[in-house]
Amino acid sequence: MRSIATLTPRSLHLNVLRKLRWLLVLLLLVPSFSSGYCVLKLALDKNGLIGSTSTSPNKISATFKGPRSNSNPNNFRFTSPSSLDLVHRLRARCDFVITGSNTVIQDNPSFSCRRGVEYTRNPNRNPDRGEQNGPTRVVVDRGLKLLQWELTNAPQTLNLLHPTPPSAPTILYHLSNSSSHFSSPLNFVTLSGLPTTSSSLPDSILGSLSKTFAKTSPHPPQIMLEGGGNLARSFVESNLVTHAIIVQSPNSVFPKIEEGGVDGFVGRERKGLLDHGFVKLGEYDSEGDVVECWVKEGEKWPDDELKKWP
Repeated sequence: MRSIATLTPRSLHLNVLRKLRWLLVLLLLVPSFSSGYCVLKLALDKNGLIGSTSTSPNKISATFKGPRSNSNPNNFRFTSPSSLDLVHRLRARCDFVITGSNTVIQDNPSFSCRRGVEYTRNPNRNPDRGEQNGPTRVVVDRGLKLLQWELTNAPQTLNLLHPTPPSAPTILYHLSNSSSHFSSPLNFVTLSGLPTTSSSLPDSILGSLSKTFAKTSPHPPQIMLEGGGNLARSFVESNLVTHAIIVQSPNSVFPKIEEGGVDGFVGRERKGLLDHGFVKLGEYDSEGDVVECWVKEGEKWPDDELKKWP
């Protein structure tokens, strides 16, 4: 953390506001409070796009011959192997990975730690006992869209709704009025209703996760956001994100769309970060991709050298 003497009045004000918000979220004062972080990870194509809401995965993949996803043959990976390794290292350092329902349906991710990366947040983890190999998966699913999707697309299934050890458990956060027709479908999946409005979901979710985590750890949780534009926008605008990693590929993947047709942070993610008090520390090459490192004013990068974290 920079000393108070080096902070501008604006950055000091933003830093104080962010910490006060976290204190309210945590509902708990702990000595190691400043060690907690909430990291946003975004992957963009050459045009700076996360994706297009008007283009199906099948249509997009027909225009790009990148490697297919193991979990979804209609999806593909357009960033480099080194950038993928970075994502797995970041997951290994986090207690929770938060995503949105659209990302789950489009990508069918597992959010486990692979590619030779060991999950490090549980120092007593014993893989021989089938203990979890990644952060707990958290899905923002306001209307329980995922459960409805499985009902209408059987026998297809979503990985996050059918976790088995050593996969981590899944939590679906939804608005309370969405739960009347559904119950938790399987073991290791928890439905958590929030009596709140859509706009305040980020605060409510982090508050719930922090209280749960505080029962087993004296430290605040380390959190990763791995989703699309809507998820990024909601958490950044709630001033809960502390760090951001933007991976931009040299591949032109998604069709260009007009400014008025973009969704969430698509095409505007950097302006959104700047508007909410973020500064860009630098960037580096990742086998052709450009990795940008951003922090909220008043925060610092976990390592003196950008490439060494995560």
